[in-house]
Amino acid sequence: MQHAVVVGAGLKGIVAARRLVDRGCRVTLVDRAKRLGGVHSSIPWDGFSLDIGCHLFGNEDDATTALLLDLMGGEARPITPAVASVLAGVRTDGIEYPDLTRLPDDRRGAVLAGVLERAAERGDAPVPGIDPTRSLAAHLVDLFGASAADVLGEVFAKMLQAPPGELSAAAYSALPARRLKVTDDATAALLKQVPAFDAVILRSNADDPMRFLRDRASGFEARALYPTTGGMGGFAATATARLMEVGVELTLEAEIASLALHGQTTRLTLADGRTFDADVLVWTSGWTPLASALGEDAASVSAAIRPVPMALFYFDIPAGAAGTYHWVHDFDNDHRVFRASVPSLFGPDTAPDGRHYVCAEVPTAMDSAMFTDPAAQAEAIWAEVTALGVATGPLPERVKTLTTPASYRFPARDFETAVAPVRTRAAAMPGLLVADEFNFGKSGSVREIDQRLAGWEG
Repeated sequence: MQHAVVVGAGLKGIVAARRLVDRGCRVTLVDRAKRLGGVHSSIPWDGFSLDIGCHLFGNEDDATTALLLDLMGGEARPITPAVASVLAGVRTDGIEYPDLTRLPDDRRGAVLAGVLERAAERGDAPVPGIDPTRSLAAHLVDLFGASAADVLGEVFAKMLQAPPGELSAAAYSALPARRLKVTDDATAALLKQVPAFDAVILRSNADDPMRFLRDRASGFEARALYPTTGGMGGFAATATARLMEVGVELTLEAEIASLALHGQTTRLTLADGRTFDADVLVWTSGWTPLASALGEDAASVSAAIRPVPMALFYFDIPAGAAGTYHWVHDFDNDHRVFRASVPSLFGPDTAPDGRHYVCAEVPTAMDSAMFTDPAAQAEAIWAEVTALGVATGPLPERVKTLTTPASYRFPARDFETAVAPVRTRAAAMPGLLVADEFNFGKSGSVREIDQRLAGWEG
């Protein structure tokens, strides 16, 4: 039996461990944390189980959903999310992406013309793949034209906390911009009959959430799924139990010392001297720790990654004060909230009877008052939450704030130069598979692990 080691116990590590068991491997899962889940976990707060942000699993294809259900103990809450987005001061129901039709007429016309012109130039050719040696700005121009690229730089400024010209094109995988909402749905439906336009034009699915997925995701009743109990902490708990049930060995609170070839295997050495020899080792813990484990310049790799600090605000509200939305994205830069949500609408057991909780996510800078003294900003943040329609009423008496120095991480323009020695070392180790740190969507994470493992001939 081959031995597989997975480093990192977030979602990708959990998925890799489960898949490798299915391939007949003996699996060891290693992480420095005390428990599995990473951001897919929960924080207890006086009867609440708070998710770390707004998290929901999408029902995007039957294979991915089957795996998620397996990790959740075979059942999940079906969720059809009620979402909206705000751009140019206007809220659009039914889509979580920026609605570019809300732009002033001159900018909207230039964006639409540029998107259609660029798509027509490509014709039957596929949309350009991501070249990580180029900038995100250049990639957006290639995809959508210069006018749309300029607008998207503004629209995603709050999320990116950096100009697209300073970031690698690899950051694109994290953006909600596969297709653009640049016209009304009736016109979009006509345009999407042309394959070149279909690849870049967004049509809302608010009236039929499974419209574009039904042919590949027919095994679950709703557009999304959520743990039946305990919120994302419930997912972490059931996933842990499931992995242990199928024989995965958990090695937690473990510091990694080194990673090296050892004969035909990859040897992982821990700081306490324990070693694991792996026929395949799946690394899901990011490039900086990998550089350190391989003895490369971890400081240079770290300097080429742009973390996005964030303040999280949790508001304890009466159940009747929750609005009609599960979440709303706000793309206006004169507002501080990026996303406001009511995660207890997904799982009522995550809040005491008669209560809900609102979560507001606010990207910021570490030297800002928002980060250093978030409690003092609670009233202003609550005003934005109510303006978005996520909740109603006066500022709640009970507010919890958290800060994290790195909610999202994006590769800087020079990332490929900094990481090149690490990639070279990793490529020389046939049994080492490295997950993309910058692809952090849930369904996309599952697909990525499946693609990585498909390339391993074990």
